[in-house]
Formats: sequence, structure tokens, C-alpha cells
Amino acid sequence: MKQKIGWFLVLVFLAGVLPCTVFAGEEPDLKEARFFCAYNTDYDTMLYAQNEDKVLYPASTVKIMTAILALEYYQGKMDSRITISQEVLDLAGGTLIAYKLGEVVTAEELLYGLIVGNGNDAAYALALSIASSVDEFVSLMNQKAEALGAKNTHYTNPTGVDDNSAYTTVADVARIAAYAAKMKAYTTISSCEKYTMGATNMSEERTIANKNYIVSNSYVSTYYLSYATGLNTGMTVRGGNCCVVSALKDGITNVAVVMNVGRTEGAKTTAFADAKTLMQWAYNQYQYEKVLTTADIVCEIPVSLARSTDHVALLPGEDVYLYLPNDADIENDIVRTYELTADSLTAPVEAGVEAGQMVLYYQNAEVGRVRLVTKNDVEGSFGLKIGAWLRAFFCNLWTLVIAAIVIMVVIAWILLTAYQRGRRKKR
Repeated sequence: MKQKIGWFLVLVFLAGVLPCTVFAGEEPDLKEARFFCAYNTDYDTMLYAQNEDKVLYPASTVKIMTAILALEYYQGKMDSRITISQEVLDLAGGTLIAYKLGEVVTAEELLYGLIVGNGNDAAYALALSIASSVDEFVSLMNQKAEALGAKNTHYTNPTGVDDNSAYTTVADVARIAAYAAKMKAYTTISSCEKYTMGATNMSEERTIANKNYIVSNSYVSTYYLSYATGLNTGMTVRGGNCCVVSALKDGITNVAVVMNVGRTEGAKTTAFADAKTLMQWAYNQYQYEKVLTTADIVCEIPVSLARSTDHVALLPGEDVYLYLPNDADIENDIVRTYELTADSLTAPVEAGVEAGQMVLYYQNAEVGRVRLVTKNDVEGSFGLKIGAWLRAFFCNLWTLVIAAIVIMVVIAWILLTAYQRGRRKKR
């Protein structure tokens, strides 16, 4: 038992210090990308990556965080009305929705402008509607990034416009994108090909086309993926072309991140091409595999005070499916270890009682965890229970002390009684 726990702790330590990147046999055929990753959101696992921890300018990937904060802040109140201020117009440059001073729009319309239209004016309008200043909003962005485990990310504005102090990594963007991909409100907007914004107090109805070619074929159909759900694209001089894609297929959500791909218009389409290739590769090279069933006996645990047995088998509490490369050898590549909650159980024991956990590792990374439960009922023995109670009673130190005192008192009483009778006889 101690040896098993020791190996368990060693594996946990290794899982913590080694990179949690799982590689399938065939590598994706990318054109130009040098900073990229494919990431599975279900297990928070890096499927394939290159230079994922290299510090880069974040470019428009910043807007993913801006959108996350805005969606959480305006949850349940998307019809909130926001007036475009002069400060918004002064701050915003680059890609714009072209809101006008004094124009009144809803939070939902601004979110479509931000996520679908990539509008910097939409980003600043949302930021200043949530916080009293841009600096305060940026502070919220950095706090959220840290909470999501993006330790190598620092924001300085809500748009991603180049700033010497702003930085991130592909791995951090993947973590943030994975969080966004789990937000139904986000993917509903980011998967929209075109959004028609109603007339406002200062503008006629307008249509905003999605600039993410993988989600929308409004501009180009070459990079379109029917199962893509978002998330973000953009370019800055220092950050280069970036493309962050989320997709949902066969119940599996993956994220592909491509960053810092050239600065030309041609490089823009290359970023889309490589992101699409990464996403297709992830779904082609990985699949769910059943590695444990509720009928698999993992181990046995001793049972004391039982009527007819001294052990009970432990089984997985539920079937275990893992997202693994197609060429993974389930029997030899999956390391299985378990930890019991106690050295033994005491009868009676009911079937289905949790008695430990099994942890599964693939290439030194934890990929699964499941409860271990008792296979069947174990009846207790009344005679053994009485014997155990008596042993416990008489082996207790205080019981022995009290018994000794009682015996001494009885002996003393007998001796005293005998002495008194002897004296009476003499008389």
C-alpha cells in the first residue's frame, strides 16, 4: 500500500513539472506558422504546440478577454443602453464600427461589434461602460488572466493595439480562448457570419460581416469550417497576423491558436490556413477511447468483521473515456495508479461505497481520474463484532487500570472481611 502511494506521489510530481503536451504520430502540415498550438478544452490539454511559451505581442487576441469581461458583466442585461462618448472616439483607432458621438447602442450590439466586427471603438465603449477608466478596466483584464492561469500575460489596453508593455504567449491565449469557448454567449456571437444591427438614434441599419474567415465565408470560402464556433482574428505591426479558432465537433471542443504570422495581406490568409490545418489535424488525429469500464476490477481492499470473506473488489465508479491520439496503445501507454482512502473497510459494507481513486497518466500528464467503489455488499459477523468489542474493551489502558483497581478493592474487602471474622471467633 505504501509503495503504491509513493509511486502515486511521484507521478503527481512529474505531472506537475513536465509539460502537459500530448503528441500524436503525424504532425500537421503548416505553411508558415512558428508560434502555434492545438488545445483540447475538455481536458485542458495541449495536443500539439511550438514556441507556445515564447513571449509575443498579443495583437487582437486581447479582445477575447475584453469580450469575456463584458459578457460576464452584462449577463442578463444585454439590453443595457450605452452612449458613445467623445473619449471612446478619441481612444479608438484602427478597425472601427464607426459609431458616432452621442449614438445610443445596447451592450449586445457592442458585443457583436467587438466580436464579429473586431471594432476597437466597440471595445473602448464596453470597457468604459464597465469601469470608470481604461486603466481600471485593464486591471480587471489582468486579474482575470491570472485567475485563468495565464501567468505570462499582461494587458495595457482593451484592443490589442501595440504597446511595449503588453505581452502574452500562445499557451496563455489558448487557456483564455478555452474559457471563452465554454461560454455559450460568446460562441453564439463569434459563430455568427453576419450581424444586422438595427437603426439607432444616429445611424441607419447596418450589417457587420465576420472577419474570421474560418467561421464566415462572407469574404473568402477557402478557409471555412462548418463546425468552427469562433473566436478571434486580427493584425498589428508588431504582433503580426493572429488567428484564434474554437470548434465543436462530435461533442469535442478544441482551440487552435496561430500568432505572429508575417505582416502582409498574404500572411493574413496564411494564418487562417494554418489555423484551419491545426484544427482539422486535431480532430483527425485524436479520438475518445474507452479505457476503463465499471466491470473492470482494479484492486481489492481488506474487510474486517465480515461473515464470509475478508476482501472486497474495487471497480471504477463510471466508464472512463480519454481523448487520445489514434496511435496510442491503451494497454501499454496509459499508466494507472490508485490511492485508497483507508487501509481496510469494516463490515457491513454496501456496494458502491467510494474507497479510493484511480488516476490515469499518458506521457507523464494526468489525463483522467475516477472514483473506486466497492463491487458488492459484504455482511458483517455478529460473533466477530462481539469479539472485537471485547478485545477493544479489555485492551484499553483505562479499562485495565479500572479493572485492576476493582480487583484490588475486592481483594482488600475479602481480606478485611476474613480478618474481622477471625477476631470475632477469638472473642
